[in-house]
Amino acid sequence: AKVYKELCKVVEEWVSIYEEDGEPLPKPTAGKKYSGKFNLRVGKELHERLSIDALRKGESLNSYCLKKLQSSHISHP
Repeated sequence: AKVYKELCKVVEEWVSIYEEDGEPLPKPTAGKKYSGKFNLRVGKELHERLSIDALRKGESLNSYCLKKLQSSHISHP
């Protein structure tokens, strides 16, 4: 019960900060269904480097980038 009360307090403070700054609250994500797809824009140089690295490893660019994102997310949750 104590943790719940503390969590509610933090959420109330967070909402107050958004309201004071005139910022809209983020849309809720509870129950949201994700497609597993999103577009990511990168610079030309990074696109080229990633493509070359993927080619060297014999992987598609998509597969290579997915592995990079997964390993980054696992090491920095």
